[in-house]
Amino acid sequence: MDNGGDGKCLRQGKLKAAMIALATLRGGCYTYGGIERIGRALEEISDDQRWWLQQVRDGYAIQLEYPVLPKLRRLPYRPINKLIADIISGHTNRYEALLAEFQKFSANFATISDEPSGEGKGPTWRSDWMPALDAISLYAFVALRNPANFVEIGSGTSTTFVRQAIRDHNLRTKIISIDPHPRRDIDVIVDVGFRRPLEDADLSIFDEVTNGDIVFFDGSHRSFQNTDVTVFFTEIVPSLLETPNVLVGVHDVFLPYDYPQDWLQRHYNEQYLLLMLMLSERVTPTFPAYFCWNDDQLSESCRTIGDLPVLKESDQRPAGFWFTSNGSRHLDPLIERSISTKRDRGARRGGESR
Repeated sequence: MDNGGDGKCLRQGKLKAAMIALATLRGGCYTYGGIERIGRALEEISDDQRWWLQQVRDGYAIQLEYPVLPKLRRLPYRPINKLIADIISGHTNRYEALLAEFQKFSANFATISDEPSGEGKGPTWRSDWMPALDAISLYAFVALRNPANFVEIGSGTSTTFVRQAIRDHNLRTKIISIDPHPRRDIDVIVDVGFRRPLEDADLSIFDEVTNGDIVFFDGSHRSFQNTDVTVFFTEIVPSLLETPNVLVGVHDVFLPYDYPQDWLQRHYNEQYLLLMLMLSERVTPTFPAYFCWNDDQLSESCRTIGDLPVLKESDQRPAGFWFTSNGSRHLDPLIERSISTKRDRGARRGGESR
């Protein structure tokens, strides 16, 4: 008699009993006799099941009542919807002006190492975590704005580029880092470091953010209850929108497109929150790197900044997304001046042609 189905049910029953046991322990609801039953339940499951339960216990796995099967709902490079496409594509003149401003730092970029990152404290164009155009925008925004504060959630290569900009241009900027485990040893190059997750940090630090400051978020990329993404978008961003002229960057955002095919199993979802924020018209895109990188009008300008060889490589996929509140100006007057100059030139050419 085939009892494979019964055997499977028995294994699942033991696993469920063990899960209940773990939940009981986590909740602190047990008696001495209950502890013995919990111990027996845990002994009756396999090592693989025990490992999985430990992942659940420590917050690394989530049991859902239905499957989650990510897939692209549109072809690559097709916008998620027309509204977000129109909002982002409607500011190409600003993006073009910004890229021209970035180009002015070519001499500084030429001094940055092209070797793979190691244990050093300096920046490098060869980083697994920070594509070159994203590093360029970080450096340039800090150099152009000279903010009093640069607050970053998630530290590492980004920190080294910001510190380099501060040194190169003798800026007043204070680096405030929030990250439980930075990917590089950056404590010696930040001014204030909080080695804890954003959801456990004292958020009063954001009360120091003032006119012209920069906030850069490169966290877990997943929004669940009490994760850094949820805290950032529901508790921090609303207050930032009330502060004039604060520039906010979020990394690993591909708007107006969806996440790429090879990232589906990461289950990232923060850009959907950002998409809804964009649709609210409370914010304006300042520099959506992935859009610019793939736009026919802007792509060449992205790839020729400083004639850096790394920008010509096919594996580059910048994904920094920068925005400001609609109640503030961008960098501007620098960008506005650049746009105005182009308009004046166009007007003169139009007059001459008549």
